[in-house]
Order: sequence, then C-alpha cells, then structure tokens
Amino acid sequence: MNKYKNLLINIAVFTITTVATKLTTFLLVPLYTYYLTAAEYGISDMTTLVIGIIMPLGTFAIGDAVLRFMIDDKQDSREIASIGVAITCLSCLVVLLLLPLLELPMFGGLGEYRWLFLLSYIVYAFQDLFSRIARGANQLRLITVASTASALCTAVCAVLFIAFLGRGLDGFYYSYIAGSLLGSLIFLSVGRHYRYLRLVTWTTAERLLRRMLPYALPLIPNNVLWMFNTSVNRLFITSMLGIAASGIFAASYKIPNLLNMLYSIFFQAWTLSSFQEYRKSNVDRFFSIVFTLLNALLTIVGSLIILLSPWLAYWFLQKDFYQGWVYMPILIFALYFNSLSSFYGSAYTMVMKTRLILISTVASALICLAGTWFFIPYIGLYGAAIAMLFSNITLLLIRIICSQQFIHIAIPKWKTSLTLCVLTIQVFTMTLQIPHYIEISSLCFVFIIAIQIIVTFPLGKEIIQYWKIVR
Repeated sequence: MNKYKNLLINIAVFTITTVATKLTTFLLVPLYTYYLTAAEYGISDMTTLVIGIIMPLGTFAIGDAVLRFMIDDKQDSREIASIGVAITCLSCLVVLLLLPLLELPMFGGLGEYRWLFLLSYIVYAFQDLFSRIARGANQLRLITVASTASALCTAVCAVLFIAFLGRGLDGFYYSYIAGSLLGSLIFLSVGRHYRYLRLVTWTTAERLLRRMLPYALPLIPNNVLWMFNTSVNRLFITSMLGIAASGIFAASYKIPNLLNMLYSIFFQAWTLSSFQEYRKSNVDRFFSIVFTLLNALLTIVGSLIILLSPWLAYWFLQKDFYQGWVYMPILIFALYFNSLSSFYGSAYTMVMKTRLILISTVASALICLAGTWFFIPYIGLYGAAIAMLFSNITLLLIRIICSQQFIHIAIPKWKTSLTLCVLTIQVFTMTLQIPHYIEISSLCFVFIIAIQIIVTFPLGKEIIQYWKIVR
C-alpha cells in the first residue's frame, strides 16, 4: 500500500506546485487578451511554443536523463546534475547562433524580439533543469516554494508592465523572464544547487554520458514531435491564416488546458511513483488501477469544461478572442487522448525503452501535420483542432498496442467505449451548437458521472480493504 500512499503524497505536493504555476498562467489570460492584440498574443504564444520545441534539441533532453539517473544512482548524483548544467549552458550558445532563423515568416514576427526570446529561453531552460534536479534529489518542498514564487512574480510583473506601464508585448517578456529567473535563483540558493555548478573530470563525464545519452537521445525527437503534435498547428495557422488567427486559436487553447493542468499535477507525481515501483511485484495491477481512476477523473472534468465552455470563454477571453470558444470542445477531447497517451508513455520510460516511444509520436505528428495542412483551407481553425484530435487518438492506440510487450494495463472495454460515445456526442453537440445544445450537453455530463461511478466503485473498495490489511 506504500505505493498508493507515496503517489498520494507526491500528488499533494505537485498539486500545490501546479496550481501555483498553471492556474496563475490561466488567470493571466484575461489580462493578455484585454491589453494585447491578437497578433501580439500570437507572438507571445509562439515564444513559448518555439522554446518548447528547441529546448530538447539544444539540451539533448538531458533533463529527463538527469531526473531518471539521480533517482537510481545516488552516489553519482552531483556529477549527473553537473553534466546537466554543462549541457544546458551549451544549449544557450546554440540558441544564440540560431536566432536569425526567427525571421522566417512561419514564426510570425518573432524575430523582432529575438534578444528577449534568448533571455526567456536561458532562464526557462535553467529553471526547468533545476526543477528536475530537485525532483531527482527528492526536494519536493523546494519545488513548491520555487514554483509558487516564480508564478507570483510573473503575475505581479505582468500586471505592472502590461496593465499599468502599458509595455504590451515587451511587458509579457519582462514578466516571463523575471518569474523564471526568480525560480532559478531560489533553486540555486535555498536548494543549494550551486553545488552542481562545477567541472566534472572527463573520465567521470564519459562514464556517465555513456549511460545517460542512450536514454536521453531517443527522447529528443519524441519531445520535439510531442510539441509538434500538440502545437505545430500554430505554425501552420500563422503561415496560412496569419499571426492574428494563431493568437485567437492559442487563446481558445488556454481553457482546455485546464484539463492538461489537472493531468500535469498527476503526471509529475506519477513519474516519481512509477520509477520507484519499477521491478516490484504486481506492477500491472498498480498501473491498471491508477489508469482507471485517472481516466474517470479526466472524463468527468473534461465533460464539465466542455459544458461550461461558453461561460468560461465569456469571463476569460476578452474582446475578439471570445469567438474562439467554439473550438474548445474539440481541443478538450484532443487533450483527453493526449493525457492518456502520456500515461502510457510513462510505462516506456519506466522500463527505459525510450526508443519505442518514437514509433507512436512520429506517426501522430505526421497525422497532425498532414491533417492541419489539408483541413485548414476548407474549414479554417476547425481543421487544426480536428487534426489534433485525430493525431492524439492515433497516438494512444499505437501506445496501447506497443506497450503490451512489457506491461498489461486492464481497461474496462465496454464502459470505456460507452463513455467515449457520450463524450463524442457532447463535443459535436457543443461545437455545432445544435438546438438545445446546453441541455443535451448537461445530460451527457450526468451520464458520464454515472458511468465512472460504476467503473471506479469496486476499485475504491479494493484499495480501502488492502489499506486496512496493510495497517
């Protein structure tokens, strides 16, 4: 039962962290959509998108390896973290050399802010690395403190620079840089991560890199293609419909990201728990129970957000951005499949079979690319949302099939199928706004809750009984 207890403790810690960061970012959406134009908001979103794409390339996905090997190899933890710092420094130089590429039309004018972009990349890359080091060193409270302080700093600076000083898009960059910089400084000082700013002997570095790189390198294309799968449509939208359309689509994506925020809380905790439980008995059952409970939570919350989409958009998407709410139901459905795919991906990293992740991610990214390019000329932004949905469904199916060779996750098939049918009805009812769409969506939501209660009730009894036995 310790595995469930540890998972719950990890979830509690990362709930505080994620609520502080993701929710703060979400609450800033009204500020951005009120004071920034659609084009400016599109550039701000393009900044975070491009950073997400180039960071695994520049760092060789070393952060993933640092986390994984610090958990397994406590003796060399300082050297492992120091290697991560060195490679992250090298990535900053690479990004500096590649700055002229931001002038390409597909980036929608991002080249005008190249130096602010570079600073944003540097502070974010180090904050992300230090966060992974803290997770590997089990400094969970430190992550909470640093992430909360970073989020609050970003929010305060955004209000100051954008609302009061009227600095517009520059204000977005200033707040982004200030928040990430503060988070990094807390990790360095309070967490004493300055210990990892040191040179490692070539013999030690070579020995560790021979173990770390085979794990990390397959994750580079996976992480890049994962970003392409979830965000590449913005590049297509920018080149085909303009940066303003990209801004509207990006804003409409923020509310569906509430589902992603919920999953990210779980995933950070789950990553640690799955690594800790690896090689222990009954792992299949552990994965199956957690998957069923996770699926129930995602479907209920996703259905609720779909139902509330018009009202959430009214409060959080200002002015011309409100029109983007019609894309939300499809995007929420797409993120639902994306989250389940990520859960299956954790099984691959648990057993260190990272090369197998590439098969599903490549196929999914290709479908997203082809679908976005094909659908946008005919149905506009709806095409980008539908392409994302199809690609994420493909991603999940391939990962379910490929994972059977090393883990078997039991799925209640007919109940899951029924849930998906109801969700599909709800999504297209809201998207097409057929007569009485709110009433129909409400009935779908109630039906989904009923199904999930039936699915999860036996599991809840099983966990409680096992808890009593262990105690």
